Amino acid sequence: MANPAVKVADLDAACAYYERAGAEIRDRMDWNGAERADGELTSYHDLDDDWGSNFRDSGRHWLRWRRTGESPLRWSGEEAVDALRVALAAYASSAAGGVGVHPGKVE
Repeated sequence: MANPAVKVADLDAACAYYERAGAEIRDRMDWNGAERADGELTSYHDLDDDWGSNFRDSGRHWLRWRRTGESPLRWSGEEAVDALRVALAAYASSAAGGVGVHPGKVE
């Protein structure tokens, strides 16, 4: 199991995001002048992990839902934008040398 460390500017928002994804957040504490939390997100190894086919299948699912209403979307549009902002904030943080970037400030 991987144990990635992610720097965020808003720990409450990050914890809420991961909890919506099914993570269990625990051991929230002050640490070296900042706040940190541990969490566990269970992964499913039998799922296809190829980015290209997942993108394709996600698009097909969305089109099927738009055409037929079948298979409700799992995320609202707002939740999808939140997830994208978290990912973009991580990229921006990395590009800035690890400086915290607030997901709400990413456009």
